[in-house]
This record gives sequence, C-alpha cells and structure tokens, in this order.
Amino acid sequence: MKVIYQIGRFDKGFMKTQEFTFRQEKYTEVLTSFVMKKFFQKKNPQEKSMVVLIFPVSLILNENAIEEIIKSEDKAVERFKEKVERFKYMTLDTLQEYFTSPHAFYSVHPHCKIADDFFVVHSLGGYKIFGEYIEFNSDYNDIVLQIFSDMAIRYLNEYNRDNETMEFYIDISSGHNIYISALLEAARYFSVFSGLLNWLKKEKRPKIFLAFSDPILPGTTGMKEYEIHIEELRFKTFFSSPIGKEELDNFNLARRIAGKEKELKNVLQKLFEKFLICFSAIKNNTPLVLYYCNFDVREDVISFLKNFLEMLKQKLSRSWNSSPGLSKADYLNTILSLGFYAGILEVLEARGISKYDYEKGIALEEIKQLFASEENSIYELFELGTHVSILGKEIRNLCYGGKEKSILNQATEEWNKVYNFIDEGELSFFEDRNFLAHAGFERNVTEVRKKEGKLYLRYDKNLEKKFLDCLKKHV
Repeated sequence: MKVIYQIGRFDKGFMKTQEFTFRQEKYTEVLTSFVMKKFFQKKNPQEKSMVVLIFPVSLILNENAIEEIIKSEDKAVERFKEKVERFKYMTLDTLQEYFTSPHAFYSVHPHCKIADDFFVVHSLGGYKIFGEYIEFNSDYNDIVLQIFSDMAIRYLNEYNRDNETMEFYIDISSGHNIYISALLEAARYFSVFSGLLNWLKKEKRPKIFLAFSDPILPGTTGMKEYEIHIEELRFKTFFSSPIGKEELDNFNLARRIAGKEKELKNVLQKLFEKFLICFSAIKNNTPLVLYYCNFDVREDVISFLKNFLEMLKQKLSRSWNSSPGLSKADYLNTILSLGFYAGILEVLEARGISKYDYEKGIALEEIKQLFASEENSIYELFELGTHVSILGKEIRNLCYGGKEKSILNQATEEWNKVYNFIDEGELSFFEDRNFLAHAGFERNVTEVRKKEGKLYLRYDKNLEKKFLDCLKKHV
C-alpha cells in the first residue's frame, strides 16, 4: 500500500491542470500527488494507492481564490461554490459556522473528489479578507502532532494485514513553508515510531519518500512539463528509551498527559513502568527479568495506542481559531514508548518468553539458547550483538565459576541463593553495579536449583523492589 500526503490548495488557479512527467511518463493533473497515484495504480492495479490531502484551516481566507471560484461556471465545482460564496460577505457568524466544522467545508472541495481522504490542521498568523482581520492563535507543534498522529493511525490500521508493506510519500510540491516543515518533521517522527514498532519483522518498517516537482513559477505555467522527483528519506532507529525514571517518579509524565483523567493516568503509569523495565532488562543484558515480570499482551498495547492517538486527534480539533498548545515532547515520548513496548513484546511473544512459574523457575539452558546463542540470539534483532558473548561468559561463570565446587555440581533440587555456593556462603548487600555487571545473576537476589542435571533460576520476590528499581534507574 502506498500513501501520498500533500498540502491541499485553495489559491488562484488551483483548478488549472499542469503537464507533469513522472518516471518518464506524462500526465495532466491539478496536483502532483494525483499524478503519482495514477502512475502507481497503472503499474500495479492490485496494490492500493491513496492520496491524503492536508488542509490548513486558514486556507479559505484567500480573496483571489474566492472571487475566482464564485465566477466559475464549471458544474464540477457547484457544491463547493455554494460554500465559498458565504465568505464573500465575511461576518463573525460565517466564520463561527466554518470553525464549527471545517471538515464539512473541505469535504466538497473539488480535489477531494479525486483524493482518498483529507484532514484539517491548525493555522498560524493573521489574515485580512474582505476588510475583516482574522488571527489564529495556534502552535506549530500542534500541527506536527496532528500530521504525525494521522500517519501513525493510518499505519496501525493496516499493520496486522499479512504480507502488507507500506510506503509513504511526502509530497512537498504545494503548501506554505510552515506546513511543509511540519509535514517533514512529522514524517521523521513517524519513521522512528514505525522502526521502534518493528524489530521482529523489519521488512514491515515502511519506506518513506520525499516527492517534489520542478518549481512552477508565475509566468511559466503552461509553458513546459514539470518533472516530479522522488528521494528516499532514511532515519536511523536506535535501541534507546524515549523516557526515563524521572518520567515515572510521582506519575510525572502520566499526570501531564492525562490531567484530571485519573483512570487514564493510572493506565499510562502502568504501561510506562512495564515498558521501562522491559526495555532496561534487554538494554542491560539481564534476561531473567523478562521471565520474572508479567508484561502486557502486544495486541492490548496496540489497541490502547490506537485509542490514544484518536484521543489526541480529537483533543487537537476541539477549537479551530486556536490550538491547545500541547507538549509535543510529552506526547511523542508517550507514543514512541508505547510503540517501542509493543515492538519488544512482539519479539518476546514470538520466542515464547513469558512469566515463569515461581515454583519451577526457568531453565538456564533456555536463556542460553534464546539470548546467548550466536545463531539465535534475540539480541541480534535489537542490534545488541555484543550482549551475546558477555551473557555467555556470565552463564559459564555462574555454572562453572567455582570449578570443582561449581554451582552446577553443588546445586540440589532445593532452591538456594547463589551466594550459598560462592565466597564461603557469605551474605552481602545488593548493589546495582553487581546486578548489572553479572547479567542480572546477582548473588543476593538470584536463586538456583538443579533438576535432571539442569540448572533452574528464579529471583527472590521479596527483593523485587531492589532489582526493579535498579533497572528503572539505569536506562
């Protein structure tokens, strides 16, 4: 599936067609995005290609375009003309009616008959039209969030379809620089989001392309063919958490997002905490933690994420002469964290990693096969290959570090702390650096037993706070 985004037009001459060439084929169209859609459909009729237009709410405030459409005798624009004529006699009532539902206005825009979908975004600045001055008190970052959330929702709605690959085309051939900048910034965040969401199946990370035509300058229209150019945009995805312990403390991030919505605040806090522990366990090479904790189901996280994005879109469109001025950083960190969490859960679920039965523990051999194997390590999926040899060494030390007095030789079917088998069985204090340095097999919190010649591990749940706090601090 191919999705093409372009800023919508309502300016003088917006209905005039131009001659375009795209990949050596000629087309006559009003927008470059329509050219690309035609080309893609021709090349592969089985694959869906769609155009999504983005209309700034201030776009209607253009005297020349209004005059032109009112004079038009084209029956194709008759319904749009009825909407536009009201702006010839600008009043506060007219504006209020428009601000109540700008979507209704643009739904009859002639270009929307060709496009597959559209949405409206906030505007900045002041405009004078037919003697009336109108000012928009909006925030650029809200525009970025509007575009990003649309991309993310559109992607998630197609995400679970078998063999579905997606490409996103960011067409910057039209639009004021404010909206072009917001569109490009949103595309960058979306690329990171989709990367964090897809570690198991990296082929599901959509490709993102920049599209633009040769400049169409005043006085040159109709004089030549304008070529449409395509360049792939590449953004690196790193295994790095968008949030840290400071966002968890006192519900800091959850409270800023949820405000007075107590239920949402509590749900977010639980998700943030589980994500941070899950992420930190992988980053800090402590795989036993992944068997100790009861993490969420990936599909539940995806479902919550969809609802959260829809909630964000609604919050951003409650008023159109101003925007709420949301914290872009807070909302991006929330969405990226949830997407990252879902991406990690997909890997864990695919490899059968889930909370162990506390009485049985987890076989050390399973940890070795799934995490410390050169051929099969989960760490390779997360591009953390150096973890493999480090973990392998710690597993060998755990099993054979005492040579003839090794844990493998001494362990029984009864659960015992690791410290009972080393250093003359002396108890010591839990230290973060020891927990992290020994791949989570810290002597005071790790318990071991042997059954049928195999070692099984578990954590002392009475010391849960110590090692989970350690992981939350070291992300």
